[in-house]
Amino acid sequence: MHNQDSDLAKRVIDGDKQVNMMEVAIDEACVRIIAKRQPTASDLRLVMAIIKTIAELERIGDVADKICRTALEKFSQQHQPLAGEPGIAGASYRADAA
Repeated sequence: MHNQDSDLAKRVIDGDKQVNMMEVAIDEACVRIIAKRQPTASDLRLVMAIIKTIAELERIGDVADKICRTALEKFSQQHQPLAGEPGIAGASYRADAA
């Protein structure tokens, strides 16, 4: 946001779609593993950790997507000075001089 890099923001938004698709694919693979192989003990804990981790990564991707969409909206808006900006600047100057 600081550099107003709209290309990077667009890449992050596009990347979120890929993250969503990967989350679904990994989740389905984990369900298949549980159903077909019936893992126990450490294997089951590993599969469950993967399911939880991928859900969190997908959520992080959603947050990044929202941040980038907001940034793109802000980048597209032109700076519009406040109506009383000269008055504010003058007041600031007078306060500094005092």
